[in-house]
Amino acid sequence: MSVETKIRKIQRLLRHDSDLAWQVFTETYDRMILAWLEQAGVQSADALDIRQEVLTTVHSEIETFVDSGDETCFPRWLRRVTANRMRRLWASRDRRHDCALVADLSSIADQLEDHRSELSSRWDRQYESELVQQCLDALGDRFSKRNLDAFRRVVLCEEPQALVAEDLGMSLGGLRVAQHRIMRALRRNADATHCAIG
Repeated sequence: MSVETKIRKIQRLLRHDSDLAWQVFTETYDRMILAWLEQAGVQSADALDIRQEVLTTVHSEIETFVDSGDETCFPRWLRRVTANRMRRLWASRDRRHDCALVADLSSIADQLEDHRSELSSRWDRQYESELVQQCLDALGDRFSKRNLDAFRRVVLCEEPQALVAEDLGMSLGGLRVAQHRIMRALRRNADATHCAIG
């Protein structure tokens, strides 16, 4: 399953400084950036500073972002912006007092910019999962919690269908039908939720 980034749908609005577009953008990326930084071992206070710098940079530099049509284009750009903001924080520190922190931030920034690194791959997977999750949340009034939970576990967590069906008290056929219907609904609602499911 591939996810086309929301930025594709709101990029034009962002370039015109639309309040709605920025609300959608920050709802999507604000907590995601913070979670990425904290999972990478960045101290909380520094993670908050870097996240704010990243959002400010995106706001001021969205004009320079060129969408190549590749679904990984925006996440790569966002990782690069994040790495650069980490390096800026590193450069502003008194290295005599923050040697351990400097090494950590520098190393993390290098890993973020290397699309082959495990950290970069982990961030991309989390990014995709978060966007799919937001699309699923938008379907909460159309499908039962059990069916949505089954879909999340089978599709996002890649648990075996038989195990999930048994655990949730569903037949295997019922689980497959629910999975198909939810996938179809996600595709139909792609434009309304600013994401596309492939």
